[in-house]
Amino acid sequence: MSSVIEKYIQLFSNKSNINKNNFSSIIKSIKKVSRNIGSESKKRLELEKAKIDLKKHYYKLGLYISNKFISKDIHDFSYDDKFKELIKEIESLKSYILSLSENKIKL
Repeated sequence: MSSVIEKYIQLFSNKSNINKNNFSSIIKSIKKVSRNIGSESKKRLELEKAKIDLKKHYYKLGLYISNKFISKDIHDFSYDDKFKELIKEIESLKSYILSLSENKIKL
């Protein structure tokens, strides 16, 4: 981004008599670049937030499994509804992260 700004500063300094149309087009292109940077940053933040949420869900799952194992010596969770719910939340977060990653690549 700094190279773009430096380019425009150099353009302003080299030409002392820039007409109104050129100045307007330069400002429009600066706005366009800043919008692109803003939207890309927003998508990155959303992706990182989703990754943090996924880690929190993994922690909850691990805590649930360890508590069940320690307190009741349970090894099989195939009939446990809470376990299935936690797994379902993790799977949905993973698919959401994947879709965000694919959208980021399309930019």
